[in-house]
Amino acid sequence: MSIQFDWHDSEDERWRHGDGDHRPARHDWRPPEDQESAPPAASALPQKPKGRQVASQHTTHWEATRVVRYLGLGALIGTIISLGVIYAVAQRNREIARADLQAVITVEANALAAGDEEIFLTFQDDSDAAWQNLQKTQMDQLSSSAVSATLTLEDFILTGDVAWATVRYQHDQVDYQRIQFYRLVAGHWKRTAPDTAYWGEERSLETRHLIFHYREKDEALVKALSDLAEDFYSRTHLDFNVGASPQLEFYLDADAPPTQARFDEGRFHLSSPQLSGVRLDGQLPAELVDTVAYDISLRLAMEKSGLFLRTRNFANGNWVLLQGVVFWQLQRLVPDNAMTAGISEQFGTVASQGQFLPISALWPPFRYGSIERTSQALGQSYQVVTYLANSTDPGRIPVLLRALGDGLSPSDTMQRLGLDLREFEQQWRAYALAP
Repeated sequence: MSIQFDWHDSEDERWRHGDGDHRPARHDWRPPEDQESAPPAASALPQKPKGRQVASQHTTHWEATRVVRYLGLGALIGTIISLGVIYAVAQRNREIARADLQAVITVEANALAAGDEEIFLTFQDDSDAAWQNLQKTQMDQLSSSAVSATLTLEDFILTGDVAWATVRYQHDQVDYQRIQFYRLVAGHWKRTAPDTAYWGEERSLETRHLIFHYREKDEALVKALSDLAEDFYSRTHLDFNVGASPQLEFYLDADAPPTQARFDEGRFHLSSPQLSGVRLDGQLPAELVDTVAYDISLRLAMEKSGLFLRTRNFANGNWVLLQGVVFWQLQRLVPDNAMTAGISEQFGTVASQGQFLPISALWPPFRYGSIERTSQALGQSYQVVTYLANSTDPGRIPVLLRALGDGLSPSDTMQRLGLDLREFEQQWRAYALAP
C-alpha cells in the first residue's frame, strides 16, 4: 500500500469537505516560483491558480508598503527643506521691513520735532482721509509734545498690510515704550490710525467715586492708577469742602489725541498710555498722573463753585481764577507736575520785568487780546491763589470758589474773604518781586 500526498488550496477544501468534515484546510506554503517548477503529484487534481494569486498579492503588498515609506520620507525631507527656505525668506523680508520702518520712524520724528509739516505729512497714511486731516489739524499740538529723543524700533507685528511697531526711547533719563502703527501704501510705510485690535476687549473698573473705561492692554496700568486717583479725589473733596460727591468717568481711548471732546462735565477722555508712552520701570507715566489729578481738581472746583455746569447755567463765569485754584490744588497733589512748573517759569520771566496785570484783570470781562496775555493771566492767577492760601489760610480757597460761583466783583470777593483788595494786591506784588 503506497502513501499518497494530495495538495489542495483553500477553495478545494471547501468544495470537498462535507458538513461533518472539520479537517483543517491544507495549503502549499512554498514560494510561488517553487510551486510553478515542481511537478504536480500524480493523484492530485489540476491546481487552480487561486493559491498562487494569494501569495503574489502578499508580495505586492509589502513592496508597496516599502515604496510608500520611501515616498513619505522623501516628502517629509522636501517639506523640511521648503519650510527652511520659506523661513529664511521670511526672516530676510522681516529684516528689510525692520530697516524700512526704522528709517520712517526716524524721519517722521525729526520732521515733527522741527515743525516741518510738509515732510511730516508725507509720511502719514494718505489712504485714510480722516487720519490725514487729524494730523494736519493737530500739527502744532503734536510738535509741542514731540519727544526730543532717539526713537528705536524694538519689535513689530505684521497684520496684513499694517505693522504694530513697538518703539523705545529715553526721556529725562527714564526709559519709555509706546506703540505706533504703519500701513504699507504703494510699497512705502506710512503712519496710520491706531488699530483697536491691539488693545483687546473692552473692560471697566469702578471705585468709590470713579469709573475707568479701557481695554485689556491697559488693565494693569488702570488698576494702579485707580488707587492713586481715588486718593486725589478724597483729598480734593476735603480741601474744597465739596458737599456733593459726583462720580467721574475716565475713558482711555485708542486715539492720539482723543477724537472726542477731552472733557464733558463728568467724563474725561485720555489717550491710552500705550500711545503716549509707558515707563519700563513699572511706574505710572507722569503725564497721565498729572492729567488725572488736574481733571479731578477741575471737576470738584466746578462742583463747589457751580461754574460751567449745565444745570447751574454759569456759562460766562470766571474761568481764569477757577484755573488758578485748579493749578494750586494740582501742585498740592503732584508737587513735581509739569503743568505748574511750566506756568511758574513763564510767570517768573514776566515778573522779572515787572509786567503784572492788575488783580482786577483776573475777573471778567477778559480783554487779553493775545495768547501770550492769556497765558500771563493764567500764570498770575495761579500765583495769586497760591499766595492767598500760603499767606492767610488754605481754608479760604473754598470761600473763593463760592464767591466766583456767585459772580462777585473783585472787591466784594476780597471782602467775603475778609481782605482788602488794594492792600492784598500790594502785598502780593512785593511777594512776586522778591528774589
